[in-house]
Amino acid sequence: MPEGEVECKSCGARLKGRLLHAGFCDWGFLYCDRDSTTVTWNAYDQCYEKVIGAGKMPWMLTDEDKRRVEDGLIGCPCGGRFLFTNHLICPECGKVFSEPMMKTIYLVILGQHINGEELRVWRE
Repeated sequence: MPEGEVECKSCGARLKGRLLHAGFCDWGFLYCDRDSTTVTWNAYDQCYEKVIGAGKMPWMLTDEDKRRVEDGLIGCPCGGRFLFTNHLICPECGKVFSEPMMKTIYLVILGQHINGEELRVWRE
């Protein structure tokens, strides 16, 4: 994911971040409800498949599937939760920086990134 500078529309802060088109791909992302941490995972991860079943892409999830994903993910290091309804918040002003996964095709990573392809993100 290439790094660049992104601007908060609320406060004008210029932040180092990564912006990626995530529409119709094989991975999902959620934002923390307390800070700007992002968690990502791959739909072919065995732990994800145990929670949801094989072959179900993150953008295809039902409400029940979403609840199971939320319950199956680890908590954020800050103590927050990763939820499908969470917006990415600006680390400078605390206002909405980006929409939740189910409302946007763009993943924005500003703060800490918990990459499910490199780190354990599932409770098991």
